Amino acid sequence: MLGRLHMTIDDCIASYAQFMEKIFKNEHGKLGQAASLVFHGAKFGSQDLEDVVKQIVGDRLGDKNALLLDQRPREAGAKDCKV
Repeated sequence: MLGRLHMTIDDCIASYAQFMEKIFKNEHGKLGQAASLVFHGAKFGSQDLEDVVKQIVGDRLGDKNALLLDQRPREAGAKDCKV
């Protein structure tokens, strides 16, 4: 988020706070989480995380399917972002 999407730390924190509830929702209670862990190997589904990441990327880059590897040529004198 900091490097490729050029978000500030405050923007990142706001995004995490906004989407955390969607990613880690607990619709079926502890019993549902336990059943999901037994049958699927995870407490939470990956689709919600994928949807949130695509929404953030789409909002910032204009294309929700944009590559996270920035392949644009570097500007002369630009420093690498070490994040």
